[in-house]
Amino acid sequence: MARAAINITLGKPLGSVSVASVPDIASVVADTAVLVADGASPTQAHVTTLNGHVGPLNAAVTGDITITWDIAKVTTVNDLKNAFAAAIVAAQGGLGGLT
Repeated sequence: MARAAINITLGKPLGSVSVASVPDIASVVADTAVLVADGASPTQAHVTTLNGHVGPLNAAVTGDITITWDIAKVTTVNDLKNAFAAAIVAAQGGLGGLT
């Protein structure tokens, strides 16, 4: 599933906003499940596979705030605006410990 991201670093000028393509998060989840199934003896190949997916994911998600979305489901600016509005409502309700 393809995802896009906007990364924002607080306290910096607007130029600190960057756009990224986020690697498939499902791959990281699947790789982690394989390691869990390995139990106390994970194989180096499984660790290497996970690392190969986590590295690009970590590089794509930077800054103090990262907004990601599924580009197949969020297809218009209005879709994104509606999601932001819902996020603001949740934040105003104290979600994430915000005040």
